[in-house]
Amino acid sequence: MEKLDVMQVEKHICMLAAEEMKTALPKYKILHIFRGSEHPSDIHLYYVVGQKENGMYASWLYNVSLGTFNNGHYDFKSHIECIKDVINNRINYL
Repeated sequence: MEKLDVMQVEKHICMLAAEEMKTALPKYKILHIFRGSEHPSDIHLYYVVGQKENGMYASWLYNVSLGTFNNGHYDFKSHIECIKDVINNRINYL
């Protein structure tokens, strides 16, 4: 199986996530989107890192099929700290 680049996310996925974010989490803006898994049955799962208006950061599991942000981790002081959380605690099955 060809290895996927978790950093390469299709433009339409980014646009869908940004539109959903406006409604679901209007005080946040998206900074990064990562593919959630290399497994074919997980193609609809992505991790999103966002910044709140107050400067704090958070991450979520974004389900493209459902259009939902789930399992939020909040109140990170930097986007690097938030990305480390995604790598260490979420993308542990790649």
